[in-house]
Amino acid sequence: MAKQFDKQEWLEKKAVKLEDAREALDAGLKALQTSDDWKHLLEAMAVRGKLAISRLSFSNQLLVMVQRPGTRAAATFMTWKRHGRSVKKGEKGLVILAPLIAARDDADSQEPTGDSPAVSSRLTTVDGGPKGRLIGFRPLYVFALEQTEGEALPEPKLPDVVAPEAFDGSVEKLRAVALSLPGQPVTGVELRPRLNTDPPTALGWYAPKARHIVIVDDGGDAGEPRARLFATLCHELAHALLHPLGDPHGTPEREVEAESTAFVVCHALGLDTGAASFPYVGTWASRDGEDPLALVAQSGQRIATAAT
Repeated sequence: MAKQFDKQEWLEKKAVKLEDAREALDAGLKALQTSDDWKHLLEAMAVRGKLAISRLSFSNQLLVMVQRPGTRAAATFMTWKRHGRSVKKGEKGLVILAPLIAARDDADSQEPTGDSPAVSSRLTTVDGGPKGRLIGFRPLYVFALEQTEGEALPEPKLPDVVAPEAFDGSVEKLRAVALSLPGQPVTGVELRPRLNTDPPTALGWYAPKARHIVIVDDGGDAGEPRARLFATLCHELAHALLHPLGDPHGTPEREVEAESTAFVVCHALGLDTGAASFPYVGTWASRDGEDPLALVAQSGQRIATAAT
């Protein structure tokens, strides 16, 4: 005889899984202490492809990496099936958090989240869904590429920005794409060369009030100087995307977000811009009266969105 479905038992098991996921997320956020820890996270974020974990929210990327370090691609059982791969027998799924969205006129028809404001602020950056009100989360199981077998995944085609003959064109393409993003703060921002009245040493900057970006071309040939120029452009465009006039974030936060976004973009394109160093998380993820773990999660999501 088939076992009768027990809704209460199911709800209790679900609550335990959600709490385990929240604890794992907190553990992952607390582990981001050193420059290398942060850089490893950004390197995973830079991996592209249809099933790369970089398509997930920052919080879910972190959850995947806490449970299975080194994971670069992950998907649900059925998604792997659609891509010609099967989950190996005996493999254990990785729990991530999928949002429960209620339509504005149906907000009372779903179960409540039950989270405190501090916890919710760490989790509200999970993967998007229909527009509406976020009312909670449900556990969702995904499997890493290494837990599956079958057809090889196609390699993503990325523009070559390393070859000298392609470098200038890549800079112009990046500029054109970034400055034309609809509905973004960067729309209408001017890219101009340095003037005689500008600071003589800075490689580049973003002026939100004047709405211009200055990138200094130091006249170098192909190679490291050009790579630095490209990375600087990425950094200043990230400021334009994330930090328009009136942005409430402090300077340390803004610089970490812009430099991290530039690192992800350059790393995804295979561009070596030198050894990147990021400050200790505690030096920038601190704001009076706010949960530092929530601040890290929020910045991580902003970086992921800007880089994508």
